[in-house]
Amino acid sequence: MNQQDPALAFGQTTVFQLASNWLDNPGEDPQMHDWLQALMHPDPEQRRMAVFRMWQSHDARVRVPLLVALRDPDAGVRGEAAHGLVFYQGAYNQDAGNVEPLIAALLEGGRSVRSGAALALGFLKDRRAVEPLLILFEEEIARRRQIAKESGRRYFLDHDLELIIGALARLGDERAVEPLIDALANLNWHGQGKIAHALATMKDRRAVKPLLAVLYETMKRVQEETANQKTLRMPILPEGLFWALNEFGERRAVKPLLILLANKRLPVWDRITVINALGQMGDARAVEPLCAVLAEKYVSLRIAAARALGQLGDPRAAEALCSTLTARSAQMRAASARALGRVRDARAVEPLLTLLQDTRVSVRTAALGALCKVGDDRAVKSLLLFLRQGSGRQRRAAAQALGRIGDVSATESLVDALQDQDRTVVAAARKALKRLAPSAGFPLSALE
Repeated sequence: MNQQDPALAFGQTTVFQLASNWLDNPGEDPQMHDWLQALMHPDPEQRRMAVFRMWQSHDARVRVPLLVALRDPDAGVRGEAAHGLVFYQGAYNQDAGNVEPLIAALLEGGRSVRSGAALALGFLKDRRAVEPLLILFEEEIARRRQIAKESGRRYFLDHDLELIIGALARLGDERAVEPLIDALANLNWHGQGKIAHALATMKDRRAVKPLLAVLYETMKRVQEETANQKTLRMPILPEGLFWALNEFGERRAVKPLLILLANKRLPVWDRITVINALGQMGDARAVEPLCAVLAEKYVSLRIAAARALGQLGDPRAAEALCSTLTARSAQMRAASARALGRVRDARAVEPLLTLLQDTRVSVRTAALGALCKVGDDRAVKSLLLFLRQGSGRQRRAAAQALGRIGDVSATESLVDALQDQDRTVVAAARKALKRLAPSAGFPLSALE
């Protein structure tokens, strides 16, 4: 087909005939007429740019010319139209009349069109799209597996396949579950994570056993690879797999994750991935191993461990977290302070009060927020002392914390703070009193 001569394949008759599938008189609307005329330009790049401008116009009428452009002889134009329909589906409606043209584009439009067509079909959530998407998915998986077999390596997913998987996940049809599970075998770590994520999105428990099998196989592979190398350099763990098992509530994943965490030959990023997963799973078995990570060399690991311990909220972590409040890294100090706020252990009050003097705003803010959450009598008494005798920065932070804690016993001291020479302290005390006024019986008119 001659892409430079649309008069032979995509001229005026063809364009307006296609448009008439959706409009009784496509030339009646001047704007529609101009759009359709632009689709007849002899240069495919000009047609592609015209399609781009159409869907960028944010005009709901672009649906028709975009559907017409899906039949353009040039793959680039078809791909642009498919991506334009993604925007149309998200911004305006989920028009079922778009399904058949998009399916045709998916199966016949070539590689450059597949990604946009798959995305748009995922937005539509029309079950008619499931079978065509599965046909394309299984054909491409078989092709990639054959190539991988010949090279002796695991196969991988490309961008188009990932979008097809995403569309199947959005559609949520049970017909896709078994083909997705079958695709896990001999797939690389990144692809396994993508498919695991899709299966968890679909919430079909048939996926649990295969996903656990992938986890055990991953653990075995890591042990073999780290036995032969001092330290692995590239990430090899499927983050989406851990997320998926957590979504299914599978606590059987905790023990393998703890074994992976203990393997210090894994890349730092992989161990952070494991730490994040343990934090999300909320299993108390992870507390002590995560506390041990707080003493390790890499700051990024320690920060991740502090965040995970905050998610777990277990008081056993309080002492270890307090010990990191004097770390050189401001990010580390802030992360530990936030974690202590979630742990809510009284042992953290004094170290957090000290942290209110930190030179970094992010650390002081984290300490202040943590004290508000701990909020016991020790915190209030210490904050009142800081409000009366601390530096300007400490007085301001104490006023803010007292307002957030909401203890009415602080009212008198906050009223006294309205006479402070530091305007920022006065502003913080006024704001705190406004918070306390309803329960303390303090007249708001006094703050005017």
